Amino acid sequence: MRALLVLYMAKYLLAPGHADGVIGLAGLRTVLESMFGPLSPQPFASQIYGLYTGLVYLTPLFGASSPTRFSASAAPSSSAPP
Repeated sequence: MRALLVLYMAKYLLAPGHADGVIGLAGLRTVLESMFGPLSPQPFASQIYGLYTGLVYLTPLFGASSPTRFSASAAPSSSAPP
């Protein structure tokens, strides 16, 4: 599935006529090309996929769904005086 996503992005989404309609893609491309040099569609799609994968794996560490952030032991008990 990962390979198919990258191939889809390289062939259809990042095509010169379609890429103009994607919001923020030009800014992302500028940032990535400033770090890595000129990128053709295939390496650019790989960089986007890498960023997406990294954010998905790091979200539970910093997001609201973290089990340590809202655990039952950290919640105030209703029987304790204020």
